[in-house]
Amino acid sequence: MAEIGMPIYADIERHLLDPVGVDDAKHHWSPSNSAAGKLFRCVECLRDVREQIEHIANAKVKDKQKRRAKMLTTPLHSLAVCVRDLLNDCSSNPDTVKSMPADAHKLLPAMLAALTRHVPVGKDRLLSQVRDKTAAHVDKSIRPFQARELIRKLELHDLGLWLDVSIGILCELLKLPIYSWGCESLEANVIRVMMCEPFLVTMRVEDEQVVELMGVHMVARSPKRDVSDLIIEIVNDSRFMFRPNDPQIKGWVKGPLSETWANTVECFSHLGEAVEEKPTATT
Repeated sequence: MAEIGMPIYADIERHLLDPVGVDDAKHHWSPSNSAAGKLFRCVECLRDVREQIEHIANAKVKDKQKRRAKMLTTPLHSLAVCVRDLLNDCSSNPDTVKSMPADAHKLLPAMLAALTRHVPVGKDRLLSQVRDKTAAHVDKSIRPFQARELIRKLELHDLGLWLDVSIGILCELLKLPIYSWGCESLEANVIRVMMCEPFLVTMRVEDEQVVELMGVHMVARSPKRDVSDLIIEIVNDSRFMFRPNDPQIKGWVKGPLSETWANTVECFSHLGEAVEEKPTATT
């Protein structure tokens, strides 16, 4: 008589944990490895970006729109930094690297170069300057007219481009099978983790060692689906930021993960480098 293996059950539908949510978080997904943790940081930035874009879209007066655009620089800057951190994790974290498909690492340098070239984050670069010097308050190191001159250089279509570049690279990284997720268990010394989608494994642990495989569930919804849904919503809601002929994301094509998987980089290749200008001193 053939042996019967462990049954696989259908799991409930879960969503990514929202740190500011007021609902019961017991059933939500949370990161359980370094790559997922860095992706989760990107998601938090995206959630704040979404709110700020909604505020900008609702502004009817130009100076009010400009002020709200200035506030967008904080989560947008954080998004670019978090995408860069995720890229670095893919290239330098041994645990992440060993989960990468063969040859997938070859395009990581080009992706990092595209992010660095087109999103002006760093010393004396525009997005960082506006965020550091004016987003929360006018920094004491600059005068009011300097702050005005700096903010004047901030155009909605530039913010849109920086957003699209950051999102485009994040979409490529979302394809990689490097993310591990967990959810809370109701029993002591029991962990629930999804290291390989779509299987959520429940295990008993003693002294940091797995001593029993307790069950396997097939997840109803990938946590990465929450990320892609959020990205699509932001892209759809932010097209007003662009001029008619500006390069921008206009649709989505699902392609295979192959040696040329990061084809978004090719879309950025014809763009010029982000122009950097320092604020003009005014007396």
